[in-house]
Amino acid sequence: MVNRSRWRLPGLLPAPVPPPSPPPDSGPSDLEQPSEEPRGLGAGPVDAHASLPQATAQLTVQRARLDGAGEPVFELVGFCCCGEDLPPTRNGRHGRPPRIALGTLISGESGGESPTRSLNRMRSWSRSKYELLGWIRRIRDRHGDDLRLIIWDDSGFEIPWELLWVDQAGSGGPGAWLGALAVVTRWTTVHAPGGPLPYASADRRGSVAGYVADEMSRDRDLLAAHRLSPTLWELISHLETSGPGPALVYIACHGEYGSTGFDFTLGDLAVGEVDWRTFPRVADGGGLVFVNACHSGRLIDDPEYNDATTRGFAEVFLRSGAAGFLGTAGAVLEDEAHRVAAHLLAGMGEPSGLGVATALRDYRRTIAVTDLPPVADRPRSKELLPFVSAFMYLYFGGPDTTIALYGGGG
Repeated sequence: MVNRSRWRLPGLLPAPVPPPSPPPDSGPSDLEQPSEEPRGLGAGPVDAHASLPQATAQLTVQRARLDGAGEPVFELVGFCCCGEDLPPTRNGRHGRPPRIALGTLISGESGGESPTRSLNRMRSWSRSKYELLGWIRRIRDRHGDDLRLIIWDDSGFEIPWELLWVDQAGSGGPGAWLGALAVVTRWTTVHAPGGPLPYASADRRGSVAGYVADEMSRDRDLLAAHRLSPTLWELISHLETSGPGPALVYIACHGEYGSTGFDFTLGDLAVGEVDWRTFPRVADGGGLVFVNACHSGRLIDDPEYNDATTRGFAEVFLRSGAAGFLGTAGAVLEDEAHRVAAHLLAGMGEPSGLGVATALRDYRRTIAVTDLPPVADRPRSKELLPFVSAFMYLYFGGPDTTIALYGGGG
């Protein structure tokens, strides 16, 4: 099924139903190799906490296979900068891939299940991850609002970690969605020698290179002080040339998701057309690539290649040298897409610039709902769509990357 573009408020219909990651120094493994026990993609990190910045933790989500059935399972490995004070935790195997991908459940113009059902589903799925939840509580208690949690997930299972429900077990206090509780960043394996690491943050100041589709004129108004390319392909051609790079690459257009590189598109641009490219101007600018389009942050393991290599627009731009990539995990509301862009671009216009990951956490806090209405209450359930849309924004990159724009921001 192909899901279409940024969309306006749909009706609520019954739902259809639908990666881990190697540590920094290991590459993808042969997924078909049998083993007696579940095997992750690469060995577990050794003293990995020693390289993490202060108040930073990393959760890797590792794909494995069970011998016999050959079905994929996943395991979690977490470690914190605190080392011996908060030692690494393993959460063991978790069985088959869960069917909780927001890009499939909340399916855009064609409808999807009610947001209330999706959020209840996440609360129920989270409940059994008690070992992981205990680890998150411990590192959150240690670092408070300063905590940066990097989730390195190449499993392909599309788990919406930002909507993990972290209850306050034993304290009697309220729980919170992980994406509002902490600064959460994503990472994916960058398929290049000596690729960037997930905690490498940058402070970038400069201009904008971008493209905005005609039907998204409100986004164009946000960047009125900057010159934009008239077509997406002209922007791609510009980024492929040598020269001064922008601090922000901004793209707003329709997006369609498919399981192969030529079915996964932004406007008339397919992943298969850019996967092999690199962008010198992105490398020179080393800033943020913000693709404000449906499905733009999703990743695929293209069955046509069968090479255990995760592909997507995020990996392409990170490989090209971007300090961060911001995209979406599914179909997002048109109004919410504009609202998120306005919030972030306005912050980039400030003299001190914008800490992208922190700003995204703070925005989620303003819109998150913890008390869910009954699933049968369809009007109140529709009101949760902006909340779900906001949590669909995924940020890949250094948790402390800061962007400031010359010539106006928002």
